[in-house]
Amino acid sequence: MKLWLSTVSVVLLLIWPVSLEQTVSTAQPSNQPSPLPIALTDASTLSGDCNLHRGRTISNRTESNLCCNLVFERFAGTWHDESDYLTEFLETLRIWNCAQFTSECANRTFGFNSFTDLVYERACDRNVFLGRCLESTKEVLRRRGIENASAYSPTLLRSVDLTESELSEPCVQVGLYDAITQERGSGFGYFHEMKRVFLPFCGIVWCGVDARSVHERTISARTCMTHRCQTNIAVVMAFCGILAIVNVIMNLTLLVVMFRSKKLRCSQGVYRISLAFADLIAGAVIYPTFANNLAKITASRESMGPAYNPRQNLQNGTFDSVPHLPGGNVWAQLDGPYLKLVGFFTSMYLTVTIYTLFTACVDRFEYVRISLRSSKERQKKAAFISVTCVWSVAILISIIPFFVDEYTLIASVMVLASGPSAIYIYLFAFFLPILVMWAVSMATCCCSRMRREQIVKDGTEGSVHSQLKEELRKTYTLNVMVGVFTINLIIGCIAAAASYFTDGIEFSDPFSLVVENAAMLASLELVAIMFLVFNSLCNFPIYYIRDADFRAECWKVFRICIPCRGSERKGGISGTQLRFSSSTMIQEFPDSLDMSSSSSKDLPGSIDVIKPCTSPL
Repeated sequence: MKLWLSTVSVVLLLIWPVSLEQTVSTAQPSNQPSPLPIALTDASTLSGDCNLHRGRTISNRTESNLCCNLVFERFAGTWHDESDYLTEFLETLRIWNCAQFTSECANRTFGFNSFTDLVYERACDRNVFLGRCLESTKEVLRRRGIENASAYSPTLLRSVDLTESELSEPCVQVGLYDAITQERGSGFGYFHEMKRVFLPFCGIVWCGVDARSVHERTISARTCMTHRCQTNIAVVMAFCGILAIVNVIMNLTLLVVMFRSKKLRCSQGVYRISLAFADLIAGAVIYPTFANNLAKITASRESMGPAYNPRQNLQNGTFDSVPHLPGGNVWAQLDGPYLKLVGFFTSMYLTVTIYTLFTACVDRFEYVRISLRSSKERQKKAAFISVTCVWSVAILISIIPFFVDEYTLIASVMVLASGPSAIYIYLFAFFLPILVMWAVSMATCCCSRMRREQIVKDGTEGSVHSQLKEELRKTYTLNVMVGVFTINLIIGCIAAAASYFTDGIEFSDPFSLVVENAAMLASLELVAIMFLVFNSLCNFPIYYIRDADFRAECWKVFRICIPCRGSERKGGISGTQLRFSSSTMIQEFPDSLDMSSSSSKDLPGSIDVIKPCTSPL
């Protein structure tokens, strides 16, 4: 039953990144507006691209209806793209006199937060918008000493220098858009929207500011984020930083201990060293990039695209004197080379972890099966060869997406392979080795139990009995490692599998989208990824608890690294400074020591005048 549940969980986890590929890839916009999908409708009568009519009326009614259909279908499928603005979408439907405008005002498909609700109210019934936001905008003006703002004047809001706190208010944001449309007759190219729909523990983040503020100030997605969302993201980033530090300290200590102790460098020790290097990748690369990716997505400076007409010059050097194309350059921060580098190390960590556990299980099974007839040196040599092959295969698997697929961002933090061949990589590189690892681990458990029963039955004593017990203890330690890895994997799979049993989470279908469910999914994706990588923090505690020799060597390293408390006294010297041999004493003080006396027989080879501490505390 346990093996069946584990198998199903791994299958779901392997399918999960591939199933998210389309959603994640469509969330990576360019600075240029995407061409309208004319193939969606019979557009044979169109005289040109509908993009050419942005912000202008279409005299031909047939052409207007076709463009209305195309724009509506396109926005419904790619609304989460940062280059698709709700303000321009509604204004386009209104200017073209589209039937969809009336239905949108009634249904408010994209009214996901306060900002988008106000955008709908301003586009559908401006009086309702003024009723909700008039007082708040007047208050902003009163703070600047403008007391004569009894009647609402949009241009006054554009004439003052707004603080970051004021810019984060939805009424002020939509008020700026309203001011632009009152000044210029249209808001196309003069207003910038920011949205993040995949942030964990945040829900849908969506807001907007005028083009001048985007150009002159450091505006980021944090302007749109609530205090709760900002706190949650900060906590996640800090948590990743703490895990990274703890990971690096533990695995560096593990490597130092393993390289210092020859006794620990047996065949299983070789596999432990391999796992330690893989876990170190998680601490030095993967966890920091989790925090870095969140920082790039939430704190990167926003910008608009180039001018509509590249030959049109700015008037008086003012940025918003000419209209600009939609912007949003957050995904430019996560460019191809960065994703490839991070994805390479992420795949390396997963591959080396799975394959090292797999080969270690095979090693233990072989040793337990043939008992002590196997040479330890031969096993150690085989372990070196196996680890070398594991790392070679891991490098090969990690570079495959460079040529046949690509690496992409999952759950806003983790970089994994995606594309048509990614499922085959996950299936043959991860799924099958995990299945074999579980099978071999269970077979090793059965053989170990039989060996232990045989020892008790035969009453074996002496060195053979001690050696068998030691090897069986190593076997159980490995089984604990596999069990912890399996638990982390199953928990991650359960979190990832929630997307298969939850309705209303498809961003490409906004008409049935349930914001709460979609936000929960983004959070569960992060939880699944954290558990997937958390295994890198578990191996050191397992060794420390299960292996007395490893624990003793750790304390030796701690005594070297941590100064002894009280070993240095003011006006005194440490015990190691007063350590000298008995022969030196005789040479320095021949008259004070009589070696022929009875007491000289008990003279130790060396004397510590001050006993050194035996504990780091």
